[in-house]
Amino acid sequence: MARKRRNHFIPRMLLKRFASKLSADGDKHFTWRYEKGEAPREISTKDAAVAKDFYGEDDDELENSFVALEGAHSSALREIDAGSFAFESRSVFLADMVWLLAMRTQANRGMMHGSVQAAMRETARQLPSPRARRFMKRSMDQKWDEHFAQLPEHQRFFLGLPEAQEMLRVAKKQFFEETNKAFGNFVDGFLADPEIPGFMRASHNKGLSELIGNGAKCPPAKSPASWSFIAGDNSQLVLGDSCVFARNSGGKIVSLIGGEDVAQLYFPISPNGVLVGHFGSPGEILSFAEISAASVAFSTKYLFADRYSESLAGLVERTIGTRAHMLQPGEEKALVSSLWDRNKA
Repeated sequence: MARKRRNHFIPRMLLKRFASKLSADGDKHFTWRYEKGEAPREISTKDAAVAKDFYGEDDDELENSFVALEGAHSSALREIDAGSFAFESRSVFLADMVWLLAMRTQANRGMMHGSVQAAMRETARQLPSPRARRFMKRSMDQKWDEHFAQLPEHQRFFLGLPEAQEMLRVAKKQFFEETNKAFGNFVDGFLADPEIPGFMRASHNKGLSELIGNGAKCPPAKSPASWSFIAGDNSQLVLGDSCVFARNSGGKIVSLIGGEDVAQLYFPISPNGVLVGHFGSPGEILSFAEISAASVAFSTKYLFADRYSESLAGLVERTIGTRAHMLQPGEEKALVSSLWDRNKA
């Protein structure tokens, strides 16, 4: 059997729910794709949100695993449309579905890559600082002490001599300086390549395989306490390439995966309906216009809609990607800074 080289990083069954039209024979669904710097295009859902070998180059195991789950997910969305879905008893099912969807997207992979780049850039910036240098010295000393303890007695005696100690001090200092320089060169090379490196693609796919292998379960901390479905009739909602976004208790749009203090998650399931997950007492829910604006801002590259709209095209040009961060601005600085306090005596 031929391999499925073209992988949808957004389920086709979800793209069809934002279809603009059907082909004359009813066999194809079309949707409007918006992209910054490009004219909106009405394309087949077969060609939307797809990439070559996105889920791996060796086999179709991961792609087939998603397909096996999508039938149940599609049925659940139809039940929600019809008003027959049992939210209370199937709350965990919804959380698992939304979590898997958020994890599998190209947007999530891109935001993880961006976060790693930001953390590496910040690490390189802080590395010459006194705190960082003290951390590196502690780490090197700790590793040396562990190695020294395993040496034969006659080697420990020799390395304990004043002359040997001075040689080791100079060697460790030179090693430290060369390590800093090498790391800086590595970071420069890593940041210069806009493409996501192969090891990160492989890591993302490995994480997805493990997630599915463990039952595709949402972590308890990311599972809403309750759900609501908000329906409208004026076709305002759009589907961003992140599919799902969250809102923290301060009202900021954040990543469901990387965000802290998440109060709500939003998952537009059609142009006329949005699934809202509540992590505490249900608070004020965003309007459809606000949800669409947030969907655009939290997208990394593409937006899908059932209609052509000049105002939507303008919104994409102005705001797409402006909120698409795994970590909030400044968090990488605090994250890296906290590293230097490890291994303290």
